[in-house]
Amino acid sequence: MKMISQILKELGADEDRAFTVVPSFGAYFKCVLAITEFSSQRVVLKTTFGTLTLSGDGLKVGEYFECDAIIRGNIEEVKIDEID
Repeated sequence: MKMISQILKELGADEDRAFTVVPSFGAYFKCVLAITEFSSQRVVLKTTFGTLTLSGDGLKVGEYFECDAIIRGNIEEVKIDEID
């Protein structure tokens, strides 16, 4: 994770707002407060920085613990609605 942290720092990104998507596997999200909607084609995550809407196929919750979430499946799109 040090490499990812360094890349984000150099890009001027906020590490708490970052997430990682791995094609054909799923994604890892931090700062998740709640999973507000869930189906195999759509997952909505409420986070400390906004709402994330994931679309794809075969989506399922892999892990959800202490504000970290792993969503497995083929994620095709991530839409971010930031909190003002």
